[in-house]
Amino acid sequence: MSRGAGKIEQAITNSFLLSVGKSFTVEDLFHITYPEAFKIERKHRVSINRAASNVCERTGWDKMRRDNRGGGLIYFDPCDVISYASARLKCSDYRYQSQDKWVRRYNPVTDEQIFSQLEPGGRNYDLVTEGGTWWRHTEMARAKWDEDGVKYNKLKQENDLAFEVWANAFKQII
Repeated sequence: MSRGAGKIEQAITNSFLLSVGKSFTVEDLFHITYPEAFKIERKHRVSINRAASNVCERTGWDKMRRDNRGGGLIYFDPCDVISYASARLKCSDYRYQSQDKWVRRYNPVTDEQIFSQLEPGGRNYDLVTEGGTWWRHTEMARAKWDEDGVKYNKLKQENDLAFEVWANAFKQII
């Protein structure tokens, strides 16, 4: 029988609750939960993912899978636009076509590089400002959390319309 959250869950809970605007990879959580260990092993990944999933259920945080091979998990606050955007940037490994060849998109490595993209003048600033796609996703998550069906449906319709416009523009390029 369980007696409550263990030391790993407590460390992850503290990290989630004290970090505004951040997202965490399993590797980030490894350094927080196992400060004495040098190398991350499978047993560490399993215990971190299990504990983080339990913390997500209690705190309202969410997780998304990376797009690369092996697809590690990124944990983020779906109601915080900067946390959501940072998770999207950490997990993206999209490729795009540029002058008849496929190019790997630049994938930021550090939190500082990610946050610089989300500041005014940054490459992804328009996505996190009011009316931006990622802003709309976090507002939908807030409406769902608050059980505000009217606001959620309105934002969902706006999001679907914006996606349709983007898809039509993409089809014209191809």
